Amino acid sequence: MNALPGGKESIETRLTNKAAELWKKMENSKSSINKKIVHLVNALLSKIPWFETSLRSIPSRTMINRFTKEGNEPINAHEIQRAQLTSEHLKAIPLFYPLNLSSPSRIVGQIAPDLPLVYQNQRKFLLRDILLLPLTIPFILVPVIPNVPGFYLVYRAYCHWNVLKGIDHLRYLMIEGDHLDSIPIFSVDKLYLDSKDAICAQNVELYLESGEEGPETLLISEDIVPKVCEAFGVPELSENLLVAIEQERNRLEGQSEGKAEEKE
Repeated sequence: MNALPGGKESIETRLTNKAAELWKKMENSKSSINKKIVHLVNALLSKIPWFETSLRSIPSRTMINRFTKEGNEPINAHEIQRAQLTSEHLKAIPLFYPLNLSSPSRIVGQIAPDLPLVYQNQRKFLLRDILLLPLTIPFILVPVIPNVPGFYLVYRAYCHWNVLKGIDHLRYLMIEGDHLDSIPIFSVDKLYLDSKDAICAQNVELYLESGEEGPETLLISEDIVPKVCEAFGVPELSENLLVAIEQERNRLEGQSEGKAEEKE
């Protein structure tokens, strides 16, 4: 989110942009220490659960404008609350989904039950990172070495805070009235069937034939990510989706190995 409703750049945006500039300098640095630091931090960031990344990408209610059904006028969260407007007065937010591979009820059914536990855990993680932050002060006293642990804890606390705001907004959209307009994406299943991963392509075929949920399986592989993101109009999410696929593949393989050991 680049600006507050009304076009004014927020303090949060200015701080995050400044942090991004500093990190870019670190990445471009020729210093061996900085290169090692960048490698270490990137390794840590790649382990952040993909669902957390997804939830924190949802802007808080105060960071976006909605539009009224009558007059199509932009209105911010404070004005909505002050006027006590409900989903009956506001234009719905589009929810795009792959026809034949999912449905609005299935999406909500998969997300909503886990939100309370995720919210509780994120609050704990936020508090933990804040409490650990003072322990990184000694690094400040060593001018040669950047306070990487401190920067990392601040970043993770910022992430957890954004996840909490994202969950709040998501629960509002899904529970308090009809705020979402479900829009199917047609023929996207053909992209999934074009996967070069034979197992994923087979999983898609079986799902399309049965139309029922079975054991958890991957329906998407790395090679079709660019085309899928392009079909949904979000090419910038390719990298995040690749991380999600890798994490889910590892999780499912771990579950399979665990079941095999139990049988033995």
